Amino acid sequence: TSPAEILTLDSSSNTRLLMREGGSNKGQIAAGGGGLYIQNLAGDVIFRNISDADTVRIKNDGNVGIGTNAPGSVRLNVLTTVSGNLAAQFENSHSTGSYGVVIKAGDDSGNYALSVRNKDNGELMRVLGDGNVGIGTDAPSADLEVSTASGGEFLVTRSGNSGVTLQ
Repeated sequence: TSPAEILTLDSSSNTRLLMREGGSNKGQIAAGGGGLYIQNLAGDVIFRNISDADTVRIKNDGNVGIGTNAPGSVRLNVLTTVSGNLAAQFENSHSTGSYGVVIKAGDDSGNYALSVRNKDNGELMRVLGDGNVGIGTDAPSADLEVSTASGGEFLVTRSGNSGVTLQ
């Protein structure tokens, strides 16, 4: 009788707003003891921008696509184009446990490069489309090329051996 906003729904338990189209339930927004729920009843949950283009899609299996409508079999698939190149930034705030990340990067011409950077955006490692890996260089010309500053040091180990230090 005294709405706080233009539309106020109030019930003693599990307030729900049901959305239908052509007689079929499509989704609902509910508020209950655990918080706010957005429930898909007929397909994917899709967020769109002002131009009506899909920007985020949550599949029924829980996989999320940002910049793609088909996140496939991965939990989170981020696809974005910046000046013709694929670019994405991932951060892992977990300090314990085993975590893996698969990242595909590059452009349509096949010139793929993956850059690993530190928190100050300094490049630590680059992986090229031909498989060459550079540490301390952005243009490795071998399977593994390590370039260190004067006096730099790196350790090469092989399972079962103590390793060799090269300076």
